[in-house]
Amino acid sequence: MRPSRSPLLVALAAGLALLAACSGGNNNKHPAGTSSATSGAAGTPGVVATAQGSGTPRPGQTPGVGQPPAPPPIPSVASAGTPGANGCLTFPLLPLDTANLPTQPPRPAIQLPQLTVPQSAILPGFKADDGGQYNPQEQRSVTDIASGTVNPQAAVEHLQQIGYLGGRQQGFTGPQANGAIATITVQHLIFSSDAGASNFLRAPVIGSFACVKQAVAPQIGQETNAFSYSATAARSSTPFEGYSVAWRCGRVLINVTLAGAPGQYTLAQTVQVAQKVQAAFLQSGQPCS
Repeated sequence: MRPSRSPLLVALAAGLALLAACSGGNNNKHPAGTSSATSGAAGTPGVVATAQGSGTPRPGQTPGVGQPPAPPPIPSVASAGTPGANGCLTFPLLPLDTANLPTQPPRPAIQLPQLTVPQSAILPGFKADDGGQYNPQEQRSVTDIASGTVNPQAAVEHLQQIGYLGGRQQGFTGPQANGAIATITVQHLIFSSDAGASNFLRAPVIGSFACVKQAVAPQIGQETNAFSYSATAARSSTPFEGYSVAWRCGRVLINVTLAGAPGQYTLAQTVQVAQKVQAAFLQSGQPCS
């Protein structure tokens, strides 16, 4: 049994937030094989299939490694969140018009182990929960993402409708302050189309107990979003605060969250990690254009 990770595991889906509260913390892991992120690659662990409905490459573009420079990044996307009386955002489950998807370049298959985040991308004082190695239990299915939402079944159906194929979540444990163990969580979420990833970036599937508010998004990838969030561990009553930065590269949505005691970390520190995670992603050969 691994040592407990945090009273509040930050399990954000897309820069935004699937948060799971727990007493004493855990790794939010599932037995191998119960949260498969495979699609169209049965019997091949850690493989996500090529995008469905891929179109013709744009002139001068070569899919995969060796693509021309990406166009200037978009500072942020138009978030679909609606603030309540307390200022906390709620997000609709926006359907995807699958009959009218825009043409996009073919996207290569993704081997989840190639998306491993190096220790050098993480802030000093944080240690990888799985020793920095690929663990099949890090895979994230639609059920994992929908867990903790107001209506998990509706969230599962929505994720399937927008083409969520699966992904990987990596965790890093940091120092403790005021009873809160700091965490960094990195997610790579894969969709069957660029449009599906963009849909999720604008309207994430989010846990019901965290208060999420809009933050100023940095320029990373093709589209970017950022949020601040706060929550309290259900059984220990320990308050947590943090930031989430999510961006899209093709059909892959990457999310970085940093959480700890109130006031312990900043958006700038989260952006610092996100930029290094993006650099590692580009070295994997996956496109960001």
